[in-house]
Amino acid sequence: MYVIKVLREYEERAITCAAARPQSLPGAEALGGGGPASLSSLTPDHQLREDFTVLAKDLVHSLKGIVGTLVSKYTELFP
Repeated sequence: MYVIKVLREYEERAITCAAARPQSLPGAEALGGGGPASLSSLTPDHQLREDFTVLAKDLVHSLKGIVGTLVSKYTELFP
């Protein structure tokens, strides 16, 4: 039951983090290697790619935290 509680806490944190985070990267031109000069000039496909990148990074960060917590709790329970 404790694992479920921890997973729910991380899920809530991930949701609030994703909601508070802007849906595009302000430095998008740096990622494309000389891409568009401003965010207003991004094509819809490029904007979707940037949005996906931000959300994917948030997801990876959340999953790393979950795995780290599960591993530490597992080692506490089964030394």
